Amino acid sequence: MFNKESSDKFARYTNQNDESVVRVSASDLQQNLKEVTKLLTQGCFVEITKHRRTIGMIVPY
Repeated sequence: MFNKESSDKFARYTNQNDESVVRVSASDLQQNLKEVTKLLTQGCFVEITKHRRTIGMIVPY
């Protein structure tokens, strides 16, 4: 499910609903938006953090 080159940059885990979640800092999201978009098209949820606290979630449509 994960593209090896883009998934190695971000922390990832599986949530309680067995869905793939990628954890990305706000600054990494700005710098790697194209790669994060690819992960979303693969069905991954994206958790956005700032100073190690979750500030938002992007879910695939």
